[in-house]
Amino acid sequence: MAAPASDRNLARGPLSGHFRALGVPAAIGMVFNTLYNVVDVYFAGWIGADAQAGLTIAGTVLFVLLALGFGIGSGVNALIGTALGEEDRPQAAVLAGQALAFTVLVGVPATALGYVAAPYMLDLLGATGAYREAARTMIEVQLLATTPFLLAYAANGVLASQ
Repeated sequence: MAAPASDRNLARGPLSGHFRALGVPAAIGMVFNTLYNVVDVYFAGWIGADAQAGLTIAGTVLFVLLALGFGIGSGVNALIGTALGEEDRPQAAVLAGQALAFTVLVGVPATALGYVAAPYMLDLLGATGAYREAARTMIEVQLLATTPFLLAYAANGVLASQ
């Protein structure tokens, strides 16, 4: 029987087992992330070409949040992973709590900044007419989920560190 993730020591044991334990769940997660985007485009196509174009443009603007989420998740993973590698579980727990609190403190202003910056970003992309309106609507809806979205990346960083 395989060791629970919390007892896994990456410094011991066969490398192939570590790749399976870490790589397979990550690959499955990426498949679902891709399917999420495919489903969005599919259903936007039912609405019309303007909705599909707006979704694509909105995705470009919202990539900034994706980058912020990846950065937070990677930082959390590194900090907590280091504490766990030093076998300092109390410090790892403190870091996890601080990371989640920090993410909320970043997410709220990021949402406000997103509402302010979105029209300018759409201008930079040259979005006009119905495409622009569809993109703006999509951005405004998705910005409502900024803090939970960033929290998911931070929590994923906590889990990945273990």
